[in-house]
Amino acid sequence: MTNMQVMCTVLLDTKGSEIQTGLLKDEKPITITTDYDCVGEETMIALSYKKLAEHVDPESMHGIEVTMHAS
Repeated sequence: MTNMQVMCTVLLDTKGSEIQTGLLKDEKPITITTDYDCVGEETMIALSYKKLAEHVDPESMHGIEVTMHAS
């Protein structure tokens, strides 16, 4: 292998998985589902992170119900 003397910039994500949402109108509860067949609306959104319910602490999710869709 030959040293080509080429500068290369590298970006590394060290924070890991993170999911954030913005503020919700009137702080009303919403449902987050992993069922992409569902159409989102003001009370429900679909999320592609299939293992969300396995990786969140229910005590930290105030006003949010997490449901899993069977594959």
